[in-house]
Amino acid sequence: MYSERYELSTERINEIVKEKEVGEPWLSYFRRVSEFAGRIAGVYELKTEGKLCKLTREEAESLNNELFSDIVGSAYEKSYANPEFVGKIAKDNGCNIKVWQHLCFLYTQLRGLIPYAYEGNIELLTLYFELFIEVYGIFRTQENEAFLEHEVHEAIYWFERDNLDIFVRNELSEKLDPKRDFAADIIMNSDLDDTAYLYSFGEYISEDEL
Repeated sequence: MYSERYELSTERINEIVKEKEVGEPWLSYFRRVSEFAGRIAGVYELKTEGKLCKLTREEAESLNNELFSDIVGSAYEKSYANPEFVGKIAKDNGCNIKVWQHLCFLYTQLRGLIPYAYEGNIELLTLYFELFIEVYGIFRTQENEAFLEHEVHEAIYWFERDNLDIFVRNELSEKLDPKRDFAADIIMNSDLDDTAYLYSFGEYISEDEL
């Protein structure tokens, strides 16, 4: 059901990386976030091709660092996931702060997809990729910031509301269906003496965990 939609959304996201259909400061945001979405898609594809579990320790560590480099240490100061940073962008550019708050929320939600990419959850990846594309489309066609704020808010609100049953089903399935217990499966089938298995969860692994 989601395969074709996933393919279409990832193709569109790859196009957004190269487009200049919106002006600054929005362009930098959509470029960086679409690049990040592309990296998530890359993880999902490694998973579906059976290559993710075959990464060397060094490759798995490198991938982990790449996915989380935007929010670790001093990098967080200039991350679109940082409310203070987007607030500064809004102030410096005379933008509607609420628009940037919505964009910050959207990026944070996309970052939350990392574990689902490792799990191979095409459903959630597709839905959030489509939301990102929808929001980008709003910026392409709307310049009035008052309308921007309203339309982006509505897009996110209706996305959350329309897909609530899917989100609840996923959450319950992860908790109640042993076949969907991603973390337990990793632990049961890994050599726990080798900390390389920690990279399989899609969570940030610092030196403290190793």
